Amino acid sequence: MKETTARPVDLARLTRAVAPGGQLAFQVPDNFDHPSHRTAEEAASREPFRSALAGAAHPRGVLAPEAYSVILDRLGYAQQWVRLEIYGQRLESREGTVAWVDASLLSQYRRKLPGELHGPFVDEYRRILFQRIPDERPYFFTYRRILARAARR
Repeated sequence: MKETTARPVDLARLTRAVAPGGQLAFQVPDNFDHPSHRTAEEAASREPFRSALAGAAHPRGVLAPEAYSVILDRLGYAQQWVRLEIYGQRLESREGTVAWVDASLLSQYRRKLPGELHGPFVDEYRRILFQRIPDERPYFFTYRRILARAARR
C-alpha cells in the first residue's frame, strides 16, 4: 500500500485480496502534530494560499493506532501487531526540515497551488516554521509512522 491514509474502506478492500492465513502489512504517516505539518496547515490558511487551495489542503485522515487494531479485528485478523514508531533524522540544520518535507508534505501543496504561488508558500512556510523550531546544528528531525501487520484467520 502506498504511504497514504489507510482508511477502513481501504483496509476492507485490501482484506478481500488476502487469502485465509495470509497477512496484510501497511504503514501510515502520523506526523500531523509536528511543527513541520502544523506550519503547512497554518501557511495554507493564509491568503493568498487559502483562496488558491479552496479547501484542498493536506488531509489528516490518519486514525489512532488503537483504531487500526479494532478495524483489523473486525475484519477477521486473528493476530496483529500495530505500533507507533518514531524515527529520527539528523539534518545539517533546521533548513534541512524544509528540504525533507519538500518531497512529501510540501509536494502536495505544490500540486494544488498555481505555480506562481508555490515559491511564496514555501517562503511563508519557512518563516513560520523557523519561529517554532530551534536553530540547531545539527537539527534532529523526528517523524512518526504507524506500522501494522496482521494475519488473517
